[in-house]
Amino acid sequence: MGHVNHGKTSLINCIKSSNIKTKEIGNITQNINAYNIKNKYGKLTLLDTPGHYTFTDMRKKSINISDLIILLIAIDDGIMPQTIEIIKYANKKKVPILIALNKIDKINYLENINTIKNKIINNNLISNKLFKKNIFIKISTKKKIGINKLIKYIFIKSKLIKLKTIINGMASGIILDSNINKNIGPIAKILIKKGTLKKGNIILCNETYGKIKCIFDENKNIINKAKPSMAVEISGFYKIPNIGKKFIVVNNKKQAKKISEIKYKINKEKKLEKIKKKNLKNILLNKNNKNLNIILKTNL
Repeated sequence: MGHVNHGKTSLINCIKSSNIKTKEIGNITQNINAYNIKNKYGKLTLLDTPGHYTFTDMRKKSINISDLIILLIAIDDGIMPQTIEIIKYANKKKVPILIALNKIDKINYLENINTIKNKIINNNLISNKLFKKNIFIKISTKKKIGINKLIKYIFIKSKLIKLKTIINGMASGIILDSNINKNIGPIAKILIKKGTLKKGNIILCNETYGKIKCIFDENKNIINKAKPSMAVEISGFYKIPNIGKKFIVVNNKKQAKKISEIKYKINKEKKLEKIKKKNLKNILLNKNNKNLNIILKTNL
């Protein structure tokens, strides 16, 4: 995560030896993209999150589902509005941060590193206690300096915070993205938080459900199952699930249908209640309304 153009996608390009940003309009990340990585230290999934100021809600969703945040700060720009926003929200949600100081190949800006650290401390963005736990790693995505060290510290940090999950059993996780594919219907990009997802599972997400027809890895290859921390695409939902919502696997389609119908009724009632409150508030606040007609029913 980080401010726009601070090197988030470039970092993933370094790790994966790919060229992701050319696939995005204007070379700016506009969605939460997920990438499964395997190296000598183990496996991990990286979420590439938009840094533009208009994507605040998307950044918050990403923090909510992350175990660890890699916060990129470009030393030529320093602390920027999105940097502050990310740190504050991560602290609120108690998600640990690993700070990567990018663009150290720009020698003229090296003196900014201490300024960045001091600004973080002096503005209480990270408390002294948390500051000691957050590691600063100097990198250059352009020159590929410090990338291996950063990867190593990601795994060290994950062991220190004792990340654990359930591998076997029914899967559950988060919807990262969803859309309609004209050939196969509703598809969803999901992140599995626990359990193992298999082809043929009955999946439920809020008001929608379905039977999983296909599971695709990030290279669009069809796979039969996906384990925790994997980001995959699935087809089989009856309608598009909402981004950011949790999904679960249930025993059968009948159970899924019943729960989705209950969810639909609850959500509909909540929406109507919001509309009623809004309308009443508008009436009361409108100074031109001199009379308010009320029907009062009482029991003696």
